[in-house]
Amino acid sequence: MANDYYMMWLTGIKGMTVKKAYLLLSYFGKPEEIWNSDKMLLCSINGISENFAERIIESRDPDVLDEKINRLEELGIKYISINNPDYPELLRHIDEPPLGLYYKGTLPKKDDMCFSIIGSRLCSEYGSLVSQRFAKELVQNGFTIVSGMARGIDSMSHRGAINGGGKTIAVLGCGLDICYPPENQKLMAKIEENGCLISEYPPGTQPYPGNFPPRNRIIAGLSMGLLVVEASKRSGTLITVNHALDYGRDVFAVPANITSDLSAGTNELIKDGCPPVTCVEDILFELGVIKNVKEEKIEQAAAEELTEEEQEILSCIKYEPVSLDDLIILLDKPSQSIQYILTYLEIYGYIKRLPGQRFVRAY
Repeated sequence: MANDYYMMWLTGIKGMTVKKAYLLLSYFGKPEEIWNSDKMLLCSINGISENFAERIIESRDPDVLDEKINRLEELGIKYISINNPDYPELLRHIDEPPLGLYYKGTLPKKDDMCFSIIGSRLCSEYGSLVSQRFAKELVQNGFTIVSGMARGIDSMSHRGAINGGGKTIAVLGCGLDICYPPENQKLMAKIEENGCLISEYPPGTQPYPGNFPPRNRIIAGLSMGLLVVEASKRSGTLITVNHALDYGRDVFAVPANITSDLSAGTNELIKDGCPPVTCVEDILFELGVIKNVKEEKIEQAAAEELTEEEQEILSCIKYEPVSLDDLIILLDKPSQSIQYILTYLEIYGYIKRLPGQRFVRAY
């Protein structure tokens, strides 16, 4: 049996929580070792009761595991454990990541830029249009859109990504053999074709309300950033936001009508310091994908107007101060020559002079 399937067995034991699974893995190292362990050793682990140790042993049925593997193949579902090198890299490093994922389609690669768009299930027409627009423009800039395939903003974000000719990932709070909400059957099929469907829950798992808060950590964990489009003050969307902030992700919000309950949570995020965005360039700039328009124009002008020697010196001056002495050593040029060009660059607004003969970029 592949190591991935030992992990599928471990996480599928009745009553097995993520904390208990991590407890066992911290002791044994690999799920295969847990499969081969005896009752006495299991009971010696603080936090594993005798009854639970017996349950682990009783669950070790190769035939039952083979049936589950065959069932996955019938449904076209694959399983990957956290020990697999193809497991999503960003997700691997969150607190208590899923030990395994069921998926259909193609998992994101290590260098894929994943970005979440989430929001209210009861979105307005404005929210629908905005989420689709941002998703479409982000995929056209090389991003993969992540959301939860719920009604409202989630579904609109997936549609926008697909209409933009890009990839999208849906993280479900149920088994992948179940479409929830049911009206998203066609959308679900398109997501599989243009990205992937992911769940930490095995086939047959119904969309119980308690499944969705843990699901939200996966949405946040997969993504380098997150955009909120319409969310009330008590929206479940804010659970995902909190996860994203805990993981050090960039969180953005779309400003909206201050009299609308749908936008109360979103506008509160902006008041708390989340950058408001009105166009995709705002996100791209904050993530460091593009420079702002002013900087681009100045650099274009520098390329057209400055000599090679002037451009060489300008390229050595960044946003951290650099001293004249450092520039002399770095460029291996006479001090007088460098000082003349520095004065020229300062006069024409390319750099700023700081006390102590230090220099920084002016834009």
